[in-house]
Amino acid sequence: MLIDKQSALQHSESSFKIKAMIDKINQRIWVSDYSFTDIPAFSEFLFKNAAKFSAQKIIIPAREKDLEPLKEQGFILEGRAEGFLNGKTAYFMAAYPEPNRQYSPHLKKKMSELQKILSLPVKPAGKIPEGYTFRDAGPGDAPALAELFGKIFSTYPTPLDKESYILKLMKNSTIFRLAVHNNVIAAAGAAEMDMENSNAEMTNCATLPEHRGKGLMSIIIQDLEHAAAKRGIKCLYSLSRSSELGINLIFHRMGYTYSGTLINNCHICSTWEDMHLWVKATFMDKPLPN
Repeated sequence: MLIDKQSALQHSESSFKIKAMIDKINQRIWVSDYSFTDIPAFSEFLFKNAAKFSAQKIIIPAREKDLEPLKEQGFILEGRAEGFLNGKTAYFMAAYPEPNRQYSPHLKKKMSELQKILSLPVKPAGKIPEGYTFRDAGPGDAPALAELFGKIFSTYPTPLDKESYILKLMKNSTIFRLAVHNNVIAAAGAAEMDMENSNAEMTNCATLPEHRGKGLMSIIIQDLEHAAAKRGIKCLYSLSRSSELGINLIFHRMGYTYSGTLINNCHICSTWEDMHLWVKATFMDKPLPN
């Protein structure tokens, strides 16, 4: 077992292999790659490390053949993403070493609000509003991006208010797209590419309050989709805060499919947040534009 400074967790033996991240901010273990022939040993290893690192939740984007073995070990299905694993479906299986983490007191209300969103028609991005320009971010934009995210989020699952972290993302296949007004970043979003699995997370969406209601984020997401398509990405997805109706409405209108809710998945703005999973598998319908 190797635990590096980034809290990566790797283990390999004859009966199972694991590549995961110990996420201290969100008190969870996220398994990014795995294999097993001995499911009890695999599960035991994860639960022991959850206890060691005070992780209250374990998440595995699992292959279909592993669903039943994982269910037998106490994992439950919270969502699915077509195309997530290089064109194949991933099933988001979750276990809760801390049982209280599984309880979401406002979930019923959030699901009712989601149903209202799903009843609305799909609506493509509109025209660019007057006075705004859109462009990719570069390293020189990192300080302004960190300031933007710091204004929008009092706490966030990743340190987006740190210039160094944004620069690290830019170096690791993450594209930031900006809406600019009077030389000030009015809104930003990102596509975090996983080239090995051919998926991209639409994430880090933020708009300054005075620029909301102009359709900026829809245009940003559309631009990021085009960038992902040029790189051969097979699955676009987003984990969106269930309490933020606006961003969920945007993904619905942009043609993403609601595909599950990850319970108490992230710690955002000083509270646990259920995250709705939105998926657009680019190979299942018509391809995204080049």
